[in-house]
Amino acid sequence: VIGSARAYNIGGAHRHTPEIAQGLAALTEDPVTVSDLHATVYRALGIPPDRSVVVERRPFFVTKDGKLVTPELTGTILPGITRMSILELAKEFDLTPEERKVEIQEWKDGVASGDILEVFACGTAAIVTPIGGLKWAEGEAPSTAGEFGGEVTRGIRERLLSLQQGRTEDSYGWMHRLV
Repeated sequence: VIGSARAYNIGGAHRHTPEIAQGLAALTEDPVTVSDLHATVYRALGIPPDRSVVVERRPFFVTKDGKLVTPELTGTILPGITRMSILELAKEFDLTPEERKVEIQEWKDGVASGDILEVFACGTAAIVTPIGGLKWAEGEAPSTAGEFGGEVTRGIRERLLSLQQGRTEDSYGWMHRLV
């Protein structure tokens, strides 16, 4: 990653994103919406678009070539129990988990060619949520799995919820009775 959101104190909590976007708009004289905040950040920092990587604090995953790919933890993606759990569950869906840099161009090309079949994000409250697409100033790349996600997205979500809610046996040893 050339520069990081954290290094420029713009990664802040999601509740501050609109203010950050407004501030960047004033600095760059470009209209900014929350959806294109990161692209504007890269422009403001002078990072060429072809060197841009997806920098969002919420973990996301793409399915590609039998792998479940997620950005490595470099300080901009939040580590978390949901992310860790999904990486472990990947094997149940015949996917090999892989943590590495995911460049925007790879995402755009992968969705366009059909190499990337599904894209989803995760978090404590969101659990597993399909990502409908990637938008940038010159265009967009919709997720091939559609609005409700594909088989892997729905499957991982259901498996994780069933473990959390005690509907299936916890073979991972994640759940502990407190009372």
